[in-house]
Amino acid sequence: MKIYSALLLAGTALFFTHPALATVCRNSNGTATDIFYDLSDVFTSGNNQPGQV
Repeated sequence: MKIYSALLLAGTALFFTHPALATVCRNSNGTATDIFYDLSDVFTSGNNQPGQV
């Protein structure tokens, strides 16, 4: 019975520490930055090149 209680307590502890194990994405400076996308619907030869993402 003690082993069952210990396993239950350990499992509960792991369940509550799960969010602490998440990976945080950061840029090369270590901070978050804004990314601005061109959402216009005007395509020209300058902004519609193959491989331009």
